[in-house]
Amino acid sequence: MNLLQRRSIGAVLPLAILLLLAMLTFWLDRTVELNSTKTASPLTHEPDYIVDNFVIKRLSDAGEPRYLLSSKRMLHFPDDDSSHLEAPKLVQGQPGSTETRVSAKRGVVSADGKEVKLYESVELFKAGERTPQGQTSDMRVRTEYLRVVPDDDKADTPQRVLIEQGKTLLSGTGMAFDNRYRKIELQSAVNGTFERKK
Repeated sequence: MNLLQRRSIGAVLPLAILLLLAMLTFWLDRTVELNSTKTASPLTHEPDYIVDNFVIKRLSDAGEPRYLLSSKRMLHFPDDDSSHLEAPKLVQGQPGSTETRVSAKRGVVSADGKEVKLYESVELFKAGERTPQGQTSDMRVRTEYLRVVPDDDKADTPQRVLIEQGKTLLSGTGMAFDNRYRKIELQSAVNGTFERKK
């Protein structure tokens, strides 16, 4: 091999190695890109985790219990980040006030956790004050749908409601309930039977 041939091989060899590296880099880039598009599948409405006997307790800034949310089973769905509850129960109680309980057959907690939507056989129970005669003024509200915002102590529904307090009965369509200020507003088709106080 003469000197000229050695110089041409010496000049071509680094170029051949660079070309080979460029081709290998291009092949690796395409392979990784194709594999990543194959594995990225669209999210379906399938639960990514299930929790039995689910309980969550929220405390106030002072460390006192604000509310407790429990359910027989909780299913989390990643596509909309919602949590579906079976047989949910929400218990709210402020220091110095009576307890409020809400139950239903099923419920959905929003992605931000700020509201709970309750469905089927919904019952809101507000414990009343006990009279010296031993009677109570407990209140029950029944409906088929209720949206609850636990941090605001509020609930509402556009559906038909039945309210019982002692022998007093009220019914109407659409309700706004403010637990903090002990206020209920019925929006339409209101009927009632009131118990006369002695």
